[in-house]
Amino acid sequence: METNRTFEQSDTWTEEDCLDVTTFSLQYAATIFHSDPDILGGSPVFIATRVPIETLLDYLEAGDSIDEFFDHFASVSGDRAI
Repeated sequence: METNRTFEQSDTWTEEDCLDVTTFSLQYAATIFHSDPDILGGSPVFIATRVPIETLLDYLEAGDSIDEFFDHFASVSGDRAI
C-alpha cells in the first residue's frame, strides 16, 4: 500500500479525488483493525489482538490517557492506536 501519498485540500475536488481519498483511507484502516464474525462477534478489533477499537474510544471518552490504555492493553502497538 502506498503510504507516502498526500492529499491537498481544494475547493475543486472531483468525484475521483474523493474516491481516491476514501480508497486510501480504507486501505490504511485495514492495516490497523479488522472485523471477523468469529472474533468478538464481529466487533472491529486491532489486528493480531482481541482488543476492540471501541475500548480505546471508551478510555479516551472517560478522560483516561492513551498511555493508560497501553498499560492495560500491551498487545496493541502504539502506532496502531495513535
